[in-house]
Amino acid sequence: MKKLFRMLICLMLGLCLMGCNMGKKVRYNIKFYEESTENALYHINKDYIDTGKTSYNAEIVKSYDQLLALCDKYNSPAFDEKSEKYSNEVNQLIRSFTREYFESKTLVFYFGNSAKKPFYADIKSMVIEDNTLIINYKKPKGDTWTTEIRSQPWTLIIELNQDVVSNVNNVKAVIK
Repeated sequence: MKKLFRMLICLMLGLCLMGCNMGKKVRYNIKFYEESTENALYHINKDYIDTGKTSYNAEIVKSYDQLLALCDKYNSPAFDEKSEKYSNEVNQLIRSFTREYFESKTLVFYFGNSAKKPFYADIKSMVIEDNTLIINYKKPKGDTWTTEIRSQPWTLIIELNQDVVSNVNNVKAVIK
């Protein structure tokens, strides 16, 4: 009986210690990504011609109004019917997210300009620590990742369940 009691205590202690060191794992679905000037989320201005150079940006979107604000902030033509880019693939996808969609889902938009091989192909996991969603990715091999100059914008849209990220306000990508 004492042996069983000791084993139970050791097991509970082990589980508690493991839980303290790990963030909450998150299940996700990558909805879209593409290296293309045509499908860029970010544009320098409302002419939607130049995507310019932009660092990696991550934004969490929990409502339809936040989606509209994101598109306005980064000069996305997703809701501008007069734009030639209105009907492109990423803008059609963005418009497919309705108010009803956000009742159960949250989106993370991660976008920027790529190097030879963009990291988003190597996402390993996502975890929540405190109020931050951490995207763990593997750095591609070789020096070309940081030294090659290339202006191909990419847009990554990650779908998450709303209830899992209800307390999340920040997004951060980390090399693992």
